[in-house]
Amino acid sequence: MGRVRLSSNIPRDTWLVIALLALVMALAFFLRVYWAIGPSLKYGYAVSGGSDSYYHERIITYILDAKHHLLKDPMLNYPVGVNNPRPPMFHWAIVLSSYIFRPFLDATHAALLMLILFPAIWGTLTIIPLYLLGKEAFNRKVGLIAAFILAIMPA
Repeated sequence: MGRVRLSSNIPRDTWLVIALLALVMALAFFLRVYWAIGPSLKYGYAVSGGSDSYYHERIITYILDAKHHLLKDPMLNYPVGVNNPRPPMFHWAIVLSSYIFRPFLDATHAALLMLILFPAIWGTLTIIPLYLLGKEAFNRKVGLIAAFILAIMPA
């Protein structure tokens, strides 16, 4: 029996860059999730710099209950009400992606978990274009350094 050899047309240094970029992205995701769940939920309440976390939660739970977007909100400018100023894509993306966790959690908790994870996911994905920009403008090393700095940057 001969030895099985796996060959690839991709050079070894490219695999190294892919591995380093994957490690940087894993670090970025870990830091964003670690600091998102603990400090943002104190004593069972969402803590933020304003009221956005509560209002996003309100819109998401409304979508889950009513199965359509909250267009006119009677709680804004109470008692008159006003149109919801937030575009629907963010909230619908959270509701739809929460189906991943539906086998493990109920609909509301799955959606609220995605509300916490969504910024971490998109923040982690910004590392790829930054690496590509640094690589294109300078070289691979600069792209990796820029990606690493973005990964550890508090955001």
